[in-house]
Amino acid sequence: MRRTQALWLIWVLFLLTGCALPARQVVLQPPARDVLSSEELPESLVHLSIYWNNHLIYLNGEPVEPDPIRQLLDEMRIVSPGSIPKFSHQRRYLVYAKVAATKILLWDLDTNTREWLVEAGRNLPPGVKISDYAFMPDDDKVIFAYGWEGRNPDWDLALVDIETGEVESLNIGGFISDFGQLNVSPDGKWAATDMVTLDSRVCLLVNLEMRRVECLNIEKGWYNDVKFLPDLEHIVYVHKREILSPNTVMLSRLDGTENRVLVSGFVHAAIFTVSSTRV
Repeated sequence: MRRTQALWLIWVLFLLTGCALPARQVVLQPPARDVLSSEELPESLVHLSIYWNNHLIYLNGEPVEPDPIRQLLDEMRIVSPGSIPKFSHQRRYLVYAKVAATKILLWDLDTNTREWLVEAGRNLPPGVKISDYAFMPDDDKVIFAYGWEGRNPDWDLALVDIETGEVESLNIGGFISDFGQLNVSPDGKWAATDMVTLDSRVCLLVNLEMRRVECLNIEKGWYNDVKFLPDLEHIVYVHKREILSPNTVMLSRLDGTENRVLVSGFVHAAIFTVSSTRV
């Protein structure tokens, strides 16, 4: 089967990937619609690009050419990255840091110039490691997590100004998580991360205005791929009760008044993108 055909077979409405079982053997509640060809994609998603099998491709199966992510990884001699380079919202910039890196690379695709945006010992304290990073809505700053391995409290969030290189720590450290898989709300008021444990509660949100972690009234387990909906009132995420439990895609209100299952039963799941009507 060609790679493009295989893509559609595991494209199950919510753009979930990684199923270890054929789709017909997975019990989904509620039933989800398989997207089996590019003709079934909404027009708004046809030219959406995702990182797939170590390459950047459009959801219609065509490769993105040129592929700056692959170019950067090839030049850095990285075959399969643990951390994937991220585009800015307007796709002018590309940032990348290796897993447990001490610096973040910024590539300006318009001018084809590269520089170390942040670096331990220069505009970060010596010895820190970087966990994850994301662009703020205006593409003028990058938010990232950094910390000292083995120290408790050990992790914090910081903002770096792309133009000046000035770093501002947010002083939100002291939690078990390393703030992995950072995502920022469209208005820049919230950041989302994988699970942060605080007093045995599940805390997925960081209020960037109040500079504190917010917790939701949801059950314990494993959480990842937390993303904001455009309405600025909801998040979606993947949850499983135990490490080997089926994956559930859930929706919650930021104010904690709603927790709802969208679809469940996947062996593995990851959320690529969200819109006002589709995940």
